[in-house]
Amino acid sequence: MTPDFGRYKILSEIGRGGMGIVYQAYDPKENRLVAIKQLVMENISPEKMREFRDRFKREAVTVKRLSHKNIVEVFDVEVEEGKYYYVMEFLEGHSLKSELEARREPMTPQEYWPFLSQVAEALDFAHTMNVVHRDVKPDNIFILKDGRVKITDFGIARAVDFEETKLTKTGVMLGTLAYVSPEQLQDAKNVDHRADIFSLGVVSYEALSKQIPFSGEGIAATIVKIVSKEEKPLHILNTAIGVETSACVAKAMRKRARERYRSIKDFARDFASSLSDNTGSQARGYNVGQRTAENLEALPANYRPPGYEEPGQTPGNAVSASQAAETSANPAIQPSAPPFQPSLQAVNPPAISDNQSTTGANSWGTTSEFRSVNAPGSSFDPKRQTESFAAPASRSLSGAMQSKGKFLRSITTRGKEQSPFSEPAHVAFWSGRLVVADVGTRKLSVFSKDGRWSGDLAQLPDAKNSPTRGGSVSKPSGLAFDGRGRIYVTDANDHYIRVFDASGVFMREFKNVHGNDSGLTGIAIDSTGVAYVADAVNGCIQIFQSDMGTWLRKLGSKGDGPGQMQLPCSLAVDRLNQIYCVDYGLSRVSVFTKAGLLVRYFGAKGSNPGQFNVPRAVAVDQNDKIYVLDSLNHRVQVFSPTGDFLYIIGEKGSDNGQLLAPSDVSIDTESNTLYVADKGNRRVQCFQIES
Repeated sequence: MTPDFGRYKILSEIGRGGMGIVYQAYDPKENRLVAIKQLVMENISPEKMREFRDRFKREAVTVKRLSHKNIVEVFDVEVEEGKYYYVMEFLEGHSLKSELEARREPMTPQEYWPFLSQVAEALDFAHTMNVVHRDVKPDNIFILKDGRVKITDFGIARAVDFEETKLTKTGVMLGTLAYVSPEQLQDAKNVDHRADIFSLGVVSYEALSKQIPFSGEGIAATIVKIVSKEEKPLHILNTAIGVETSACVAKAMRKRARERYRSIKDFARDFASSLSDNTGSQARGYNVGQRTAENLEALPANYRPPGYEEPGQTPGNAVSASQAAETSANPAIQPSAPPFQPSLQAVNPPAISDNQSTTGANSWGTTSEFRSVNAPGSSFDPKRQTESFAAPASRSLSGAMQSKGKFLRSITTRGKEQSPFSEPAHVAFWSGRLVVADVGTRKLSVFSKDGRWSGDLAQLPDAKNSPTRGGSVSKPSGLAFDGRGRIYVTDANDHYIRVFDASGVFMREFKNVHGNDSGLTGIAIDSTGVAYVADAVNGCIQIFQSDMGTWLRKLGSKGDGPGQMQLPCSLAVDRLNQIYCVDYGLSRVSVFTKAGLLVRYFGAKGSNPGQFNVPRAVAVDQNDKIYVLDSLNHRVQVFSPTGDFLYIIGEKGSDNGQLLAPSDVSIDTESNTLYVADKGNRRVQCFQIES
């Protein structure tokens, strides 16, 4: 029996879903074809009927208020008792899912962009209306015959300022599993617009690779991948995809909502900017002499990058004329360039937190002997324990809020093609070389001390029996040099420390065998070759002999008492090989002797001088002054060797010398230069610090 829809005449049934039927119908009053979605209660248990009726009413009201060219239009709504349906425009075309299934090859970024741009416009409009779709997937992206795109099925959308029911109870996941964000799996009620950004990132990944990024054998395995596993980077899965495009899709799919784009418009903007990176990306990826992961098969067996020296070889400083020409004038160094201006978020801005190498890469420096520094022999006693471990309050805070530190330059790009940074999150300096880890592109790039790009660390993805695929990283979390110029890299998503030789080629990795497979969050190496690794999951510092990767012991334990840690995230050592540990969880810095005795700790949660709001990193200069990066206060705070507050470098902003959610610091002790990973502004800033 055909249901009664008033003046609308049913022509055919289009499809059925879990809680409704969609019909094609004719509207004689307006002389047009329409689609009618009806709520069907036949298969719904009596105790669930009210919940589904309320959800359907919410859907109808939500969709009707969304009047946008890229959102299916609703003409009429009926929510009287016994009649639950709404009338919307009839769309002629096919879904993005059908489009992808019909293609033998994945879309190119240029082909996909018209779809992404229109979907982004629609979702951005919905977000400005405080509506979160929560079921963005190829089935709900409809392509009309004229190429226009419409978002359909706001059936589980949540109007943030309208919902008064408990239809999405904590723990109840809504949306199609393969596309839902991690937070939807954990607390479906309290998601915001960033859940749609994640889902659109998954859609984009699928369109550009014909693969789902987080898919397992069964529901449980899929959930594990969504919540805890990183996707295989697009530019590795599909060599036609440029690294910049890969990076922006990866950022949209970050596990933590606060690390994704702040708005859907920012995602679309970065994707559009990355399109130029895709032209000829395949050709670039296989040039002989390119020192990146893609060209290792083309290198001869005895290949050594320029400047490589075997252990024990006398260091050399000669640079060929061609190398000098290659590293001259690099526009990446922009002392007076206009600052990056992050776009404003359309709705409910979340708090800022924690956020290809090309042909012919040249030598980026040679090894040099470790320069020993005579430690002051004044009154240091490693066995001394102070009566109170807490550092005394600063004796004077006059002028404390005045920003000090002279701005020198910004480094904003990497590579011969001057590709902009995506998320420069970690820095390490040693002996004239600066290494920058870009979390967005998963690239580890090396620069000279004045900011010239010299090359990328050479990862070996085809290395046999290498758990890290030859030093590949998914989320680099820490960088450190040892006394022989070798570079050590930790990753927040696994428990391995990668080691690159002094010329930047992957050597080996070793495992944090006592970490319970936890990710690592920072690393420092002292002058004797002992490596200290921050293990946030276990609330301690794991200690290794760096040459062999042999585990020695651990320092500290989980807790909030003196000498204990909640979330250690960054480490540094001074001339006496004392260890400085930033504790993100307790907002303080703890200082230990090499023997593991607590010397002092300082800091507290807050925004006043001497307090921290998400401390992220620490560095120590040649005079043992301590530089603590205070991320959410957008500054670097400087302390005396005894933990007394001295002054501040930087303030919130995007001009030269200003910072936006910075994430790491490192010091060139010879020239008193401070390097700051200014992640929010997509640059590394250099400051002259007081001698």
